[in-house]
Amino acid sequence: MKFNHILLLCAGALLLNACEKDHRDDNLTDPRVYIVNNGMQTATYYDVEQTSDFNIYAYGSGYAGRTTRVTIVPAPEAVEAYNTQNGTSFAALPEDCYRIVQDNGTITAEGRRATLSVRLDCEKIMQQPYMNDFLLPLRLRSTATEVNEELGTILINPRMQQTEVLVRNAGFVESDLSDAEASVLEFTTYTDFDNKWDSRTEYEHGEEVLAEYNAEHGTAYIPLPKSAYTFTAGQLVQGSNEAVSTIEIDKSGLTPDRYYTLAVRVKSNSMFKTGENNTVVYHIALSPICADNRSTWKLVSCSS
Repeated sequence: MKFNHILLLCAGALLLNACEKDHRDDNLTDPRVYIVNNGMQTATYYDVEQTSDFNIYAYGSGYAGRTTRVTIVPAPEAVEAYNTQNGTSFAALPEDCYRIVQDNGTITAEGRRATLSVRLDCEKIMQQPYMNDFLLPLRLRSTATEVNEELGTILINPRMQQTEVLVRNAGFVESDLSDAEASVLEFTTYTDFDNKWDSRTEYEHGEEVLAEYNAEHGTAYIPLPKSAYTFTAGQLVQGSNEAVSTIEIDKSGLTPDRYYTLAVRVKSNSMFKTGENNTVVYHIALSPICADNRSTWKLVSCSS
């Protein structure tokens, strides 16, 4: 009798454990794979690039993760579906404008993400008449795990961005070098895009540039003599969006109470276009600027 009682207790404990295990699994989802950056995505490339790579991230979710092989395949029908749903008129990107460079990956219980990628042919895309109106549609496929169809498609919209070298503080700049220690001016070029390249910028400065400015604006600014300054060119390098050129002024041969003017502009860049406003005109004061607050002025006549 005692032995039967022990057996009954053991059977009850096993049944209780089984129930608890089932209960824990009730709220867990089935394993699925999907594209993290799914739906419409913009792939920005620059007008100086030949090719540009775009990454697609596949992820495995749910409990009891298993090893599965995932791939991406073209899905041209997804473009038509997107247009119908959103009232747009995108076209599928021509096949010769891209190449799938990493079309498969493995997702495991430990490593739940795989990176796939496509390479855009920027030069061929830019030759298209409506280069920003294309979508590259790709769909996820899996060997051992169900694909979440709602999150299993990506539509990549390649968009070209112009590159330009811009000039900070372009225009007329009052430059106070009256302090004995002040002798250096700065001419700064920059980009408003992520600069991934080394490039070489050519500059123009001196009397000829100022003469053009005077003629255009009807002014007669006195040029800073070429012998009175040294221009050191700054260059844009990979990973940097700014280049600072320095202008060191030698005051020893200059008339202290006279204003001198130096015009500097960007002539060209080896990779990028140059912005339209690319000139700085430095109006240089070598003596302290007298600020008249008009406190001693007197009204001597008035017409009305």
